[in-house]
Amino acid sequence: MRNITRLLLSIILILSLFPVFPAYGAEAEPVVKVKLKNYLGDKNTITLVPNGNYSTNIPNVQLVSTHTYTLTLNNQVISIKEGTKELGHASTVSATPETANTSMAINGRSYLGSFEFTIESQSVIRPINTVTMENYLKGVVPFEMPASWAMEALKAQAVTARTYASGHSGQIIDDTINYQVYGGYEWNSRSTEAVDDTKGQMITYNGKSIGSAAFFSSSNGGMTESNANVWGGISLPYLIVKQDPYDPATPWNVNVHKTQIDLTNLDLTQANSWWSTEKETDQTISTNIKNWLKTKGYLNQDIKIISIPSLDLYGKTSGGRVSKGSISIQYAVKDSKGTAILNKLDLNDLSATSIRAMLGISLMKSYLVTGIQTNQDMISISGKGNGHGVGLSQYGAKSAADQGKNYKDILAFYFNGTGVTAMYSNETSPSTNTNSDAAPVITNPVATSPVEKPAVDQDAPIVKVSKITYDSKMKYVKLEYTLNEKANMTVYVKDNKGKTISTLLNNSSQQAGVRTVQWNAGKYSNGTYTFVMAAKDGSGNVGTSSVHYNLAKDTTAPTIKGLKVPSPDDTNKVNMTYSTNENAYITITIKDSKGHTIATVEKNRYKKSGKQSQKWDISRLSNGTYSFSISAVDQSNNKRTISTKYTLKKRAAKVVVNSLHVRLKPSTTSKVIGTLKKNKTATTIGKTGSWYEIIYGKSKGYVSSKYVTIK
Repeated sequence: MRNITRLLLSIILILSLFPVFPAYGAEAEPVVKVKLKNYLGDKNTITLVPNGNYSTNIPNVQLVSTHTYTLTLNNQVISIKEGTKELGHASTVSATPETANTSMAINGRSYLGSFEFTIESQSVIRPINTVTMENYLKGVVPFEMPASWAMEALKAQAVTARTYASGHSGQIIDDTINYQVYGGYEWNSRSTEAVDDTKGQMITYNGKSIGSAAFFSSSNGGMTESNANVWGGISLPYLIVKQDPYDPATPWNVNVHKTQIDLTNLDLTQANSWWSTEKETDQTISTNIKNWLKTKGYLNQDIKIISIPSLDLYGKTSGGRVSKGSISIQYAVKDSKGTAILNKLDLNDLSATSIRAMLGISLMKSYLVTGIQTNQDMISISGKGNGHGVGLSQYGAKSAADQGKNYKDILAFYFNGTGVTAMYSNETSPSTNTNSDAAPVITNPVATSPVEKPAVDQDAPIVKVSKITYDSKMKYVKLEYTLNEKANMTVYVKDNKGKTISTLLNNSSQQAGVRTVQWNAGKYSNGTYTFVMAAKDGSGNVGTSSVHYNLAKDTTAPTIKGLKVPSPDDTNKVNMTYSTNENAYITITIKDSKGHTIATVEKNRYKKSGKQSQKWDISRLSNGTYSFSISAVDQSNNKRTISTKYTLKKRAAKVVVNSLHVRLKPSTTSKVIGTLKKNKTATTIGKTGSWYEIIYGKSKGYVSSKYVTIK
């Protein structure tokens, strides 16, 4: 149900107000055409194993039960092979079962019905499965709602899925979350019972099926939403905003670190040296943003997300859900020369749908945002529910069923003013537009397998701390830990008196594996602190862990010693020297006698500890008193500055012959621009070979070093 364009959805919703449902006869069960993509993927070769005989559109070619066949795409035709023998080929291959209840395994997954194998995008074999509505639903319901849930909730799901599929009559849908997840002949006896018990029944308004407006999501967070608030168009009278007393309103939280890659010690001009090893802090979010950027013109670009300085969500609907957002993204694109080029993208009044796509729908689970908190290092977004919140809440249906409500009561609550009507009732059957917001799927047995009572999980999650590091530059502590199963994590920091001073995660859903969290320790003094971690799994088991950490921030500024500023050399450069006791960022400024800054010879340049040197070009300066200022900032932002005064007395050339030509260029063939008499002096500003460059009046010239002495 996601990824439907606004225009198409508006048309569908408008038509939903009118008699759009086909006039099925009393014995006319509809069929559904499903493009198989979700489990198959994009393949140019697929394997078929029929469980019964199938006729094909290729003359004299029959698919025999239990035999293995291979379909291969070559030169825009599909060939059928059994072993190495080619049986025939065609641009489209159809396969029709010769007896009822015959299934076909396609790359290991079984499906009922008939098939048409087509060529898609000139490179993929795409099967289209034609199956009766009821058999389709039996392959949908167990993949949209856990079959272990209450029967009345399963019935509500079955009727909703049937109604939604009916709205796509005559169309080819697919088996993904773009419509409804369809698992083929992977049935569960409880889901099948729910489909059979509601055979032919659909949600109706004024006697007409509501069709593709039969929306559902995993959880509405305790508040239903209007279709117009989410997708625009006309507000449907049966999809209204109201409080939902049944939905558990499960909270969620997503944390976005402002700094994704610290560029402090990275050379942008030599990006190849670090590009493959430097990873973004929030890799899932960064990957989603990069995928979004690629749809905006960076398809073939190599991108790194550097920072996310700001993120906001606003424009709440009548259902309390955000509709707009803004985000700033700094990113780097590596060019063909290995240079990282920095870019910044400021997006304002973007749709909340786009923001959610950037963060990831599995992280920002809904638009029902309850709070946004921002500090120096992190943006934390919290909310409730999972999905768009329009129509049926699957978790709400479960809760209502657990409280004794039947499926018709449940559907009447979520689809205001509607009823349930049997639109056909034939008995010929032996499961569609899910959205990615559907309830989690529990792997279910096929129809012939008994339903086993699931074991009760009584094992608490295990959290192990693997590493704690301190970033002296950013002044945050990074805690790395391992989680052995999916759980909701809460992490907070206590001081040495046991007082909670910072909450880093609050009931945040996290997958199993290695995870990290950061604590901004900039405003806290040195001492012993305690990280406390609590993990709660889906069965309500809670595991806790704690670790002590001794915060020892560097508070000592670098030392700068041995500053020496000698007289200028023959090239009119002063080579100053000094030493530092630790690695630091160096800035050197020079001011004249009036306090005006006349030169910055170093600016925030990173240098390793030890003896340093820096040249100062004084060729354009007059003699006089100047002051040097050297600042050193270490990784902990401790800063020290020293200053010293320096009297500049440039070297002078004294003429030792009676008359000396001053030439325009350093050559005896150059034009003579003047002369100097014996014992006259001129300030030197440089030397080229055996010629001194001097100040001559208001211009410059050259004199031969053979005829002057330097003092």
